[in-house]
Amino acid sequence: MHLIRNFRLILNLKKIPYKTVWLTYESITPTLQSLGFEPTYVGQDGSPRYTCPAIQNPNYSEDSPIQLVDSLAIARYLDINYPSSLPLFPINPSEEVEERINIIDSTVTDLLDPLVMPLTPSILSEPAASYYTSSKPDCFDKPWDQVSPAQSPEREAQWKLVENGLDQLATMFDQANASNSENVLYGRSISQPSFVDVFLAGYFLWTEQMPTARDGPSDKCVFDVIKHTRSGDRWERFLRAFDDFRSVDHESSRE
Repeated sequence: MHLIRNFRLILNLKKIPYKTVWLTYESITPTLQSLGFEPTYVGQDGSPRYTCPAIQNPNYSEDSPIQLVDSLAIARYLDINYPSSLPLFPINPSEEVEERINIIDSTVTDLLDPLVMPLTPSILSEPAASYYTSSKPDCFDKPWDQVSPAQSPEREAQWKLVENGLDQLATMFDQANASNSENVLYGRSISQPSFVDVFLAGYFLWTEQMPTARDGPSDKCVFDVIKHTRSGDRWERFLRAFDDFRSVDHESSRE
């Protein structure tokens, strides 16, 4: 879900006009299939799997519009085709970008997933909630409601891993900004973030919109817990820097 927020940030940062079409989880596959999108990947059972975000640019060709679903491919496409706007890959090659995203995954997002993903069905209506869990049967080795339950030693231990991972990432930020005070990991400045910075911001936005009853009584969402970690002030400043770019376009529609 956080990848959708990533690309809304990108489109707003680059000031590219767009229209959002909202899909429920169970409507993603039939809708993208009907539009002619290629599947994102093929499941272990051999069936095509479709995911969002997905973008379609009908202005490229009326008969054959550009259609993309892969996260890095979409970012690359927007950078190449809108070169006069904010560059997402200003200097370094995409291989380095992928390497840094892998670092963010290993230090933060992969550790947060067991704390965040089981909460997702609580903000979805049916049948989307059931579809969400059934479409991800291999995420955890136990039923979703038993993953990091409230006030459990498992959840407490997982949050300690997250806090340590956030500290590691904070050190990387310090090293990246040794010569200035900019709060970015890979971009030129906070006003010129890279795809890596947007990737992290999008994930934090997801945690900010994920209510939790599994953590402290004063925590209204998962990001509240993140703000209370040792490096929490840094992540609060980092995310607030994207506040002007998180709005949804005014021409949204729902399928």
